[in-house]
Amino acid sequence: MRWNWQKDDWPRFRYEFAVIRDRESQFVFQAGQFQGFSNMLVPLTNRL
Repeated sequence: MRWNWQKDDWPRFRYEFAVIRDRESQFVFQAGQFQGFSNMLVPLTNRL
């Protein structure tokens, strides 16, 4: 996979939101799970 600036059409970056919508939703969901998990760890590590 190339970086955006390595592509021939840089800097005229284009994308179709419909194509990435599911992946974005999955990312946001998993980021929330990670934050919830890390918030749970903070009180546990304060007890050590």
